[in-house]
Amino acid sequence: MTQIVDDFILLEKIMAEFYNGNSRFPLDGPTPTVLDDLYLDLTVKGLPKMIAEQSRQLNNLSGISYSPQQQMNYNINKYTEDGRLSEKEKAVMLEASKIIFKKPDLPLLPYEISFNDLDQTSYLISELIGMNNKLPHVSNAAISENLNDGYSFVVGPERYNYSQLHFYLRYAFCAKQIDFDKIDTIVEIGSGSGRAVELIKRMHPHITFHLFDLGPQLYVANRYLNAVMPDDCAEFGISHETKKKIHFHCHHEIEDFKPSGKVLNWNTLVFCILEKSTAKTYFDILKSFSDWIYISEPMTTNLASKVYNMNSQILQKDYEEFLCSTHELISQQVDRKPLGNIKMWDGVNQMLWFKDG
Repeated sequence: MTQIVDDFILLEKIMAEFYNGNSRFPLDGPTPTVLDDLYLDLTVKGLPKMIAEQSRQLNNLSGISYSPQQQMNYNINKYTEDGRLSEKEKAVMLEASKIIFKKPDLPLLPYEISFNDLDQTSYLISELIGMNNKLPHVSNAAISENLNDGYSFVVGPERYNYSQLHFYLRYAFCAKQIDFDKIDTIVEIGSGSGRAVELIKRMHPHITFHLFDLGPQLYVANRYLNAVMPDDCAEFGISHETKKKIHFHCHHEIEDFKPSGKVLNWNTLVFCILEKSTAKTYFDILKSFSDWIYISEPMTTNLASKVYNMNSQILQKDYEEFLCSTHELISQQVDRKPLGNIKMWDGVNQMLWFKDG
């Protein structure tokens, strides 16, 4: 059972700080509407009910684990809306998915594969990647007993979900190049529900974390992380850093922030919904104190700017322009989930930059 507990006094405290934000960091694209909707649901329903209802807003923050059938049906409807499936094909696919998921042990998929096989394979692939690179075991990506966030499957004594295994693979991409034991501080812009923090903190408890996000989303991360590792979470609003703790900051506080020691800046799917000028403002600050910068973003298409009615989308050439004066690109590859690449925006790439000199 989930042990996430709402704290509406904290929510209002975070929102008050958020509304006092710096105008150098405008809310671009779909962000204002998304935040308003999330804040409304948080105040009316609360997080436990939103989790029970499998809120799409929480899914967008990696705070909900949809079942394979939920995600499959979502994709079927999406592809019907954009014309890639007919209404007749949609009906057939939705009916077939009901049968397949009612009998997850039966090999009803091509190559005599069942849906249970896919779950187990996603775990085994993640385990092999970790073992081949001599990384902490994938069991560190197991789901906490204090958090029931939707669909999961069992391997050995632990529960896993596809999303958390994906975060483990992102960690593996970085850990092939960086000795995490030498990192003092991780700074994350757009922390979502804090699942990457949870994963890395288990493997490297010495690291101090600073999470920067927009009001309602920062509250979600605070509540999730307090449910799974409360002793590691610093109180919101404290003015001093506590080593080895997880700190929570509204996004605009990044402007005057000065972390200590060796710093990794970690970012996943956050700059794709910002205008180029806004993203540059962040990177001008981040590159001043980050020894490493990890980015996982779509980099080859302008589709996001069209979908979100934005003036421009940041592409790979823009990240290179932002960072090449101070950092060197040391590794790049497609951001792969355990069983395939990210499908949205014609794919997502991950890059790791290291500060020269």
